[in-house]
Amino acid sequence: MQITVGKKIKAAMQEVELTQKQLAKKIGSAQEVISRWINGEAIPKIDSLEKIAEATGKDVSYFISSERHGNVRDVKGNHNIVGRNTVDCHEALDMAKKYIKKLEEEVEQLKKNKKTYAPDDWRQR
Repeated sequence: MQITVGKKIKAAMQEVELTQKQLAKKIGSAQEVISRWINGEAIPKIDSLEKIAEATGKDVSYFISSERHGNVRDVKGNHNIVGRNTVDCHEALDMAKKYIKKLEEEVEQLKKNKKTYAPDDWRQR
């Protein structure tokens, strides 16, 4: 059975006897957001995980690693670096590196072509 980030957040909260409302206040978030994380409807960003770790006395790695394989579970339909299924953290890192390399190549190509885009136009390419 895969242990999700949300389950780990809930367990960490229970260990230090924090409610969703209390955790939300400590990390500067809304209780509804905490609920979505715990219920697996969303995954917190790393800066939020750092705040949760501080509030619960855990290390950030506690929330993102699996006891079994070091996997991270993503939420179905949530488009982020780990995709739609459970993937190995190393695979996710490789995907991120490839994406960054592709972006760097695009930037270099734009420099060669000396094309510029206004801040609002770049998404229209």
